[in-house]
Amino acid sequence: MYKVTDIQRSCIHDGPGVRTTVFLHGCPLRCTWCHNPETANGAPHYFFDAQACINCGACAEACAHGTHIGERDTCVQCGHCAAVCPTNAIAATATSMSGEAIVQTALRDAAYYSNGGGVTLSGGEPLMDFAKAVQLLTLLKEANLHTCVETSGTFAASEAELQAFAAVCGHVLFDVKDSDAERLYANTGARLDVVLNNLRALDSLGVSTTIRAVLLGFNANEAHAKALAKLHATLPNCTGIDLIPYHPYGNGKAERLGLPREEHADWPVTAEAVNAFTAHLTANGYNKHTPS
Repeated sequence: MYKVTDIQRSCIHDGPGVRTTVFLHGCPLRCTWCHNPETANGAPHYFFDAQACINCGACAEACAHGTHIGERDTCVQCGHCAAVCPTNAIAATATSMSGEAIVQTALRDAAYYSNGGGVTLSGGEPLMDFAKAVQLLTLLKEANLHTCVETSGTFAASEAELQAFAAVCGHVLFDVKDSDAERLYANTGARLDVVLNNLRALDSLGVSTTIRAVLLGFNANEAHAKALAKLHATLPNCTGIDLIPYHPYGNGKAERLGLPREEHADWPVTAEAVNAFTAHLTANGYNKHTPS
């Protein structure tokens, strides 16, 4: 069984063509700007929308501890409240699904995949349980669906597991969240050497990739652009670099989870800053190419 936090249809930014994106629960990182905090290990199991709550008391009556879900400190995550909430103000962050059920859900959109679309596994970190991810990708490929994975690069896999992955994954959206090792670890908990070693390992096996770079106020600079351009030049199977300006969409989710979220006014980047970063990439030799 797989813990699925969401399945989004008709996605156009999660790989080639029109795609169905399956968000899997679980992530070893702790990104300070996390866009999907509900997927993190240890995250609360239920959203609470205070605006939808009518204070009817049904949740407290259903709870063995008489607790309102808004009182997060005493909530035991049993889910009895979600079952009785009349306004759906309480909702589970994840649902258990079999691999076969995920495939059948994706096949409902098969008519939209004709121009190179398919299914993307995202998260969280979909490769946290690498062997299980390969099993799901295999089922999807057996159903003649193009497969794509979005990963932070923080996974562990043997050579045999990587080869099995390469056989069933059509494309990888590979996050390089920062090229400064100390800053990357401080903000995410990821080790740059692990990330880059995994990226190079996939490239050596002929896996098609796209580097994805989240731009924030502290890394939208020439040094980061130069490092990404240099990295791309060493990867013959990397199609290019996609720039993703930081957005605060995860803040609303964090609020509904009862998680603290520190605001950083300097994190969002302007269109001018993105254009300047793109110019730095080009000046340092970056040129999109078709994999060899």
